[in-house]
Amino acid sequence: MEFELGRDARNHFCFCNRLCNGGELFERISEQHTFSERDAANIIKQVLSAINYCHQRNIVHRDLKPENLLLDKDSVNPKVTIIDFGTSGVIDPQKKMSQKFGTPYYIAPEVLKKNYDQKCDLWSCGVILFILLCGYPPFNGINDKNII
Repeated sequence: MEFELGRDARNHFCFCNRLCNGGELFERISEQHTFSERDAANIIKQVLSAINYCHQRNIVHRDLKPENLLLDKDSVNPKVTIIDFGTSGVIDPQKKMSQKFGTPYYIAPEVLKKNYDQKCDLWSCGVILFILLCGYPPFNGINDKNII
């Protein structure tokens, strides 16, 4: 289901439901461990396209991770849906944000410094891509403090 924001979108909320019976990307990573470059590119292209759509409308997600990416049942070229916009926000492109949001493996260094913009989502996409290709996160530790 696709939708386009209308002229009066600033005053309304749109809820779209979609059946994503393929589970979380996290579950698929747990099963497969690594992905081919082609499969990883297919997934990350969809995520980047959706994030670009959000960023063009001054929306930042701030918690992109495999648990927040749902797949449909198609095992060859699954469609990706981004969920959990609970920490997202509308941004002023001329100002930096300062709230600390995110999940340790995927959080951008600028977020930790409390001086960031929408590009923090791109950092998270890079970490997700690394995990898809390698099967493990680029930064590891025994607890959140070590990861950060």
